[in-house]
Amino acid sequence: MSDAPPPALRAAGSLSGAARAGEALEVRTSRMSRRKHRITAGRVRSGAAVTGAAPTLVRLARDGREVHLWVDHLSAATAPGTLAEAREMLRYGRPYRDAAALHPDADWDDQRYVDHGMRDPDGPLAAFWRSVREAAEAVGDRLGIRVAVADALIVEEQHTEVFARSDHAPRTFSLTRIEARLLVEVRQGQRRTRLWAARHGNRIAELPVADLLTEAALRGAVTLAADGRREPRRQAGGALLLGPRPTAALLRVLANDLFDRPDAPRPAGPLRHVLVDDAHAAGGQHSRPFDHEGSPTGRTDLLDGSGQPTRMTVRGGLPAAAAGAARLTGNAYAPVGQAAPMPRPTNVGLAGVGPGSGERAAPDGFSGLFGFNLRGEGTQQIRAGDVIRFRVETAYLRAGAVAGRGATLFVAGTVRRLLDAIEAVSPGTSYVPWRDHSTACVWTLFAEEGRLTDRP
Repeated sequence: MSDAPPPALRAAGSLSGAARAGEALEVRTSRMSRRKHRITAGRVRSGAAVTGAAPTLVRLARDGREVHLWVDHLSAATAPGTLAEAREMLRYGRPYRDAAALHPDADWDDQRYVDHGMRDPDGPLAAFWRSVREAAEAVGDRLGIRVAVADALIVEEQHTEVFARSDHAPRTFSLTRIEARLLVEVRQGQRRTRLWAARHGNRIAELPVADLLTEAALRGAVTLAADGRREPRRQAGGALLLGPRPTAALLRVLANDLFDRPDAPRPAGPLRHVLVDDAHAAGGQHSRPFDHEGSPTGRTDLLDGSGQPTRMTVRGGLPAAAAGAARLTGNAYAPVGQAAPMPRPTNVGLAGVGPGSGERAAPDGFSGLFGFNLRGEGTQQIRAGDVIRFRVETAYLRAGAVAGRGATLFVAGTVRRLLDAIEAVSPGTSYVPWRDHSTACVWTLFAEEGRLTDRP
């Protein structure tokens, strides 16, 4: 993929320098190159890169008011007209307040977030395929089943973003997003099944291949488990190990609850595991050094160790009373077409902060319930007040191997109750991307499934 900047990236710097006295002018523009690679029987086939530039966001501010404009094709020729339109609309702009940044400026480590090896993908992809085959054999031996990978699809995205401001030198960063989708075949005796499994990261050599194949193999073994009478839930009991993909879905629900209801009362009290937003997370699909308002990013506790939330802030949402004490958390996000940036998380994960939080969750040798799928109960039963409701499909594990199908658990609890029940979390470097943020793909151990369920 070419590293040459498109016209919009070159025009951003020149436009930001056209501000008059008393004006603050900002320009944010980006581009993305995307291509797919297919690996079948060890043969690598790479498609052509498709490159496109997203619309450019222009912000003009003066005398406590700001206006945002989206420009489809910013160039040196269209920049003067864009600036004139912004000045004409400024009288109708929304009020805003400046505030200090919560996080210091951080250097963007290109080697950590950009996979330069994918410029010539044959070598890295061949090495990835070898590691996949070796890991599949090792996982199968450990679980006592045959595991093989029939096909692999690698989706590579290279992102570049520029933020130019009239009172600051232009800043830029790049990020690689890698998605590996594997067609995994699981065989047990004469029965077999195939299923797709995926993980995401910034560098293909750092994708957690063994973790991906372990979860896929367990899901496949559940499918192959003999049908029969399922043991009632009241006799199940014990610990519940939630797989990485269901955990990512759960974290999305918890993060959205904190974001959608920022003023909801949250019971105080110590927590062993907290929700964190880390814009510098390795493997994060929404990692970035600055947000869409140019504020530095970092790590913020969405829910801290005392159970209290941290409000994500943007300039346009600061009340007059809070402007002096508030700090910009680096969470401004401007989806295309949105009138102004709004607060959103970046990479959401779990972190241990209390006694006993150093335990590590893992399926190896685990005996108990394994939650392999999570889903809501329908649009009318997702939430009742503070309570979040969903279902978990389970299987029984004995010494890390599938021993049979389990009953469906009906889980209900507040954000605090669900976090209280977590005993251990595995380390992880993979995040599942949603539309505007990512959530960690990790194994999560709950102390007792009976503390989560609400139906006998």
